[in-house]
Amino acid sequence: MIALLLLLGLSRSYAAEPRASVEPPQAILALSAPPAPEALDPDIAGHLAHDLRAPLTAIYGYAQLLKLPQDHPLLGLARQMKATVGALDGDGAQFHQARGPLLSQLLGMSLQLQALSRQFDGNSQGSDMLVSMRRSVESGLGIVHDYSELLSGRDGSLSLSRTKPSANDLLKKAMEPFEDRAKQKNITFHLETAEGFPNVLGNKPALMIALKNLVDNATKYTPEGGTVTLKASRSDGGVLFEIIDSGIGIPKEDMKNIFTGSYRTQAAQAMAQGTGKGLRRVRQLIEASGGELHVESEPNKGSRFYFTLPAAH
Repeated sequence: MIALLLLLGLSRSYAAEPRASVEPPQAILALSAPPAPEALDPDIAGHLAHDLRAPLTAIYGYAQLLKLPQDHPLLGLARQMKATVGALDGDGAQFHQARGPLLSQLLGMSLQLQALSRQFDGNSQGSDMLVSMRRSVESGLGIVHDYSELLSGRDGSLSLSRTKPSANDLLKKAMEPFEDRAKQKNITFHLETAEGFPNVLGNKPALMIALKNLVDNATKYTPEGGTVTLKASRSDGGVLFEIIDSGIGIPKEDMKNIFTGSYRTQAAQAMAQGTGKGLRRVRQLIEASGGELHVESEPNKGSRFYFTLPAAH
């Protein structure tokens, strides 16, 4: 039922506790996106595959910890989803062909988790793992939902119309899929927003995909015990979004390459798997919403990615 609610566009509410303000790292270098917007990559389905690998990997990991047999229906559905994701490498039309199977596989896993919850009733450790698996499934459904809204044309074409999403909601929903990872790594999340904050003018699915990628990177490349801050504040009649981490940072010599779509720093390669495509796509999606992506970073101290969008009136 949780997954079905998410599919309908509903989300969990998140009540952020008051937290002390976290200062961004002292950056020694700043890089801004070029003023001319870059066209979105045609390989939309490939980007979807990139985003779905994280929740799928988490599902496999928790299944292994729970010692589920290889012939368990949940693992069968996970293998089907892995095959579907592995075949994604094309335009929006290919995404629309894969959307039905992906939703069926994810919803099937959600039903299997409901059955498993009865099996592990009274087992606190097992129950906690099932909750994390359920969140991973919900994360997968959320990703498919975001891309469905972004590619809402009947032929799978991009829909980049601008609406008036809530800045607070964007940051809260971008943080939710990575709460379990942060907990496992003892990373502290700071969510800094304010009640009554103005909505922004931008494309909601594009912004959700971009922000989730930035938070994914921040939690992925921040060592254990670090911090990740998601912040929205007023700035010259607009809203400033900031994703700040205490992670590995980006060396000066690598800064010019991080938006090329095929480059990863040596430190990033040593710390986690990836393709290097994410930041280029993040910049493209933010530009499609009328913003410009900037980054400040210092090795071994962290990074600050930020952009401003006009406030909606």
